[in-house]
Amino acid sequence: MPKLLQLGNGNSQTAGPLFPNLVTLHVSWCNMLRSVESSAISFRNLTTLEVVDCDGLEYLTSYSVAKSLMQLTTLHVSFCIGLRAIIGASNEDDHDTGATCEIAFTRLQHLSLYRLPSLQGFCSGNCIVKLPSSTELHVSYCPIELKISSEGVLLSNRKPERVEIAKPEIAEEVDDNGDGEKEKDEDVGTRH
Repeated sequence: MPKLLQLGNGNSQTAGPLFPNLVTLHVSWCNMLRSVESSAISFRNLTTLEVVDCDGLEYLTSYSVAKSLMQLTTLHVSFCIGLRAIIGASNEDDHDTGATCEIAFTRLQHLSLYRLPSLQGFCSGNCIVKLPSSTELHVSYCPIELKISSEGVLLSNRKPERVEIAKPEIAEEVDDNGDGEKEKDEDVGTRH
């Protein structure tokens, strides 16, 4: 579904949320999708959320929807090139006022983030995320480091930038005088 823009049926006149008992949601190869959240889908009973290869995502869900993920036990996100945060702001969220919000994923057992090169943090704003200290946490090939404090608070830090130091090049041995003997030039990278 590479051209999917939103989850739901696009008709806000429905009598209630679609899939009110949805337990598992797996979204993949939806490169036009900007967010997994939808007012047409209830996430209240969701236990597993897996998102793979959705390059258009900027954030997975908003603060208000994240607060409704009380049953979530597994969250796996991978290969989403444009993803900047797992939880991001929406127009309805009041986190822009400077107030700190708090989200508790009390049942989360498995959190896996893999190959998310644009990830800047777990939350895009001033938010405290609480997880059980027993949560299994895997973060690989992402520019941030995550860990869970002894109080169950998710801590997020940017990884330091890698700095590559080039080794001085050594010139090849050359036969400058034509006598068949090769001389070794000085290191190119040395200062005189």
